[in-house]
Amino acid sequence: MKIFKIAMALGLSSIGLAFGSSKAQALTFNWQFTTDSNSQSGAGQVIQGTISGLVNGSNSGSGTTVTVTSAPDANLVGTFSFFGSGSGFTVTGGNITSADAEYRDVNNNNLLDFESSSSEIYDAASNQDYSNHSNIATFTATTAAVPFEFSPEQGLALGTPIFISLGMLKKKLALKNLKN
Repeated sequence: MKIFKIAMALGLSSIGLAFGSSKAQALTFNWQFTTDSNSQSGAGQVIQGTISGLVNGSNSGSGTTVTVTSAPDANLVGTFSFFGSGSGFTVTGGNITSADAEYRDVNNNNLLDFESSSSEIYDAASNQDYSNHSNIATFTATTAAVPFEFSPEQGLALGTPIFISLGMLKKKLALKNLKN
């Protein structure tokens, strides 16, 4: 009988957790900017890529992955990591509404910088700056679902009735055993 109670408690708890979890949304964005006349490399060159790992709200930049998928210089194509500079990104309603983050490539040579009014990528090997000082990169959202995210508040709201029911069941079974 004791094993039955434990199995029942675990089963009911897992049901509460399943109903208390919800799909989280990790957001992936395609981004691009076109160099302007203030760029060392000249105007009209397109740099583009993706950024992933953002969620709605404030994002420090840490935990995000930025990839340059296309650039005039092949040395710039690759994955960049957050360098710890800037306040990060703000995502509202699935759109990036502000950006201020600096990234470095895996060799820590090239710099990618998103700011509130400009975008820039610097190639250390050629000492070349590709930038747009008058416009931030354009970001286009592509959403990818993450399996599940557990909300403690939802779990508590669903778990409490389950545990109260288990307590009542235990009392009922105890009274039944006393009568026998």
